[in-house]
Amino acid sequence: MLDPTQYTIRIASAEQAEEHEKACFEIPYWRCGMNWDQFLGFGHKETQAEWVKDNAMLTWVLVRKDDYDGPVYSILATHRKKALIKPKFGLEVIDGYWYNITAVVTPIEHRGHGYATHLIRLLHYILLNPLLPGDPPSAIPSFPIEWGTPPPPVPSYLLSAIPRPCASVLWADIPMSFYENCTIGLTGKGYEYRKEWNSRLVFDLNLDNRTTTVEGQDIWDLIYQEDLEEIKSILTESTKSNINKSDTSSKSLWTHDPSMNGSLTFIGTRGSFTVPPPKWKDTSKPLPLGVRLRSPKDKDGEDTAIVMFALENFLVEPRLLLTYIHNLQPDQVSSLLEVLEDVVRDTNAPWTQGEIWGFNLSDPSDSWIKELENMEDRNVKIDIRDGIRSHVLGVCNYLDKGAEMVDHQMWSWV
Repeated sequence: MLDPTQYTIRIASAEQAEEHEKACFEIPYWRCGMNWDQFLGFGHKETQAEWVKDNAMLTWVLVRKDDYDGPVYSILATHRKKALIKPKFGLEVIDGYWYNITAVVTPIEHRGHGYATHLIRLLHYILLNPLLPGDPPSAIPSFPIEWGTPPPPVPSYLLSAIPRPCASVLWADIPMSFYENCTIGLTGKGYEYRKEWNSRLVFDLNLDNRTTTVEGQDIWDLIYQEDLEEIKSILTESTKSNINKSDTSSKSLWTHDPSMNGSLTFIGTRGSFTVPPPKWKDTSKPLPLGVRLRSPKDKDGEDTAIVMFALENFLVEPRLLLTYIHNLQPDQVSSLLEVLEDVVRDTNAPWTQGEIWGFNLSDPSDSWIKELENMEDRNVKIDIRDGIRSHVLGVCNYLDKGAEMVDHQMWSWV
């Protein structure tokens, strides 16, 4: 078994990053039918994406301390994300960061020895203090002497790319109990899982007949790439306002910042990198990214209903994915479904169902769920994501005890 004193974490070298690609390709589910060359092409496209700029995506490896440039024993990637935080007892929202952890994989010959667990345990410390990983913030358990010497600092040119986070997050495709053991030191917590964070709703799309628009019916506008700056502004201001109204007398609250480039459309954009593109897709035309419904009294976006979706996706589900739902009212659900069905027909997408994550049946802002659930022809199924390949959300908070992520919708997945 693993002797933690003999291993450390580092940013992957070019050769070690290639080992990550090979290890990911070894997992059939992850390569989605692509051959090796196609898989490399997919990875190359991702290196050009908005969410990778300024070293926002980094690959980390576990190596032997006496062979720093040698073979890797486990590997993962981090995506740096912007956060909006209202601190405990805070009077206003502040900017911050969090990290999505993804593509955790151990080469076949090294599996079952605890290497991935130790890699993530070391990652906590290096994210919290990349210059001195052995000197974490005071609220964090000390670096265990049982693990030997702390990791070395990250290269100086990367220090600005690793700001101290409020949390790290992952979406597990294996039992969550594994990540619960990826603790901060010997006494801290690992990744926390709650059922209410992992709600899932699947509903049928009725595609047989196109509905004729009648006078007085809601008119939804399609959202395209050129509309994103306005949409991001509306959602960011609304998010700030909502979290600013929240009571933080007992704990800090934080959420994903919609203003970060690439975040709102991550799932659909990443799905578009799949090689070759799906046969149904007309590559000469842009795909819509969402829809919006303006209230007649709406002047500043406050009353706008916005639904972002992904017609393409990589590793989620073969459905129309509703990734972000904002300000949707129960009486707008019927017209929303009609416009979504028009989008599926007009793009020739093969989806016959839609899927939604991260709603809360007890939250008044999610009252539209009951309206959808009561539609008999939609065959609505509500459950909790759990188990293998279920993208189960787990959160490891680095703020005060009880600090909480408040938005669990699909758009934050990687």
